[in-house]
Amino acid sequence: MRLTISALAVSAIALVLPAVGHAADDSPKSVLTQAVVDGKANAPLDDNGQFAAAIASIKQRTGNDGPVMLYAARILTFKEQPRCGRVAYVIAQPSAHLAWPDMGGQLNICEDGQPPLRMCAGHPDKLVLANSLCPDRSTPVDTSEVTAAIQAAVAGGSMTPEDASKMVRAQHDGAAQGAKGQ
Repeated sequence: MRLTISALAVSAIALVLPAVGHAADDSPKSVLTQAVVDGKANAPLDDNGQFAAAIASIKQRTGNDGPVMLYAARILTFKEQPRCGRVAYVIAQPSAHLAWPDMGGQLNICEDGQPPLRMCAGHPDKLVLANSLCPDRSTPVDTSEVTAAIQAAVAGGSMTPEDASKMVRAQHDGAAQGAKGQ
């Protein structure tokens, strides 16, 4: 699955993350975390939400008024972090028998919605939060199994996390520069 991130796909994920439920316990609370737990999950995108125009355009193009859905499926569960895994997602309109791979991709996520823990180079046996600093003030790195999952996705045509980050930053920087020129 090639990862071509579109604004609709990324924002739809953000909008649907809380759509599965707001449980008071440790149960999943989003389509992506539900897929980590159950192997698969889906939820409709809100016809009247932030992307109503995009969803209306999809429905007009397909000639079908059925719901536009976000589907997610677990690709693998990490052995070192069994409450985390790699999830694939795609936007589709099942009533029109269409899915848009360019509005999909893959990511690593845990049941709590956070990314998998990382490791410090000097302490590979100690896992730390992804946004923390190691005792030597270095940034933690992905574990070997997370790295392997990313490499497998890249080998299958997905973007590296660094390339995706550069693309998003460039688009945001360009939008900010355009707004300054108005």
